[in-house]
Amino acid sequence: MTHLTLHEEIYKTRIEYQKMKAERDTLIDDLSWYKAKVSRLEREIKDFEKDYEMVTTNCIYWEDKAHWLEDESSKYINLLSEISQHIGNKPSSRQV
Repeated sequence: MTHLTLHEEIYKTRIEYQKMKAERDTLIDDLSWYKAKVSRLEREIKDFEKDYEMVTTNCIYWEDKAHWLEDESSKYINLLSEISQHIGNKPSSRQV
């Protein structure tokens, strides 16, 4: 191996090393970007879970409220019917 050939090999190796280092640096940057994206998505999932829990709780509340109103309106209709019978009138056919 001559001095020039050795010099050329060192040069080629240095160029190859620089390419590999640049690729490594790009991969490190990509990894940082992906880690940040995963963290953001994990935060969004937690926010969605909180929102889902709040919506579910509200749905249960309003469903219970609807059942309570249904029961109360049924009691009101029955009371009107009783009052109408006591005063000699027919119960109203209209429902409230």
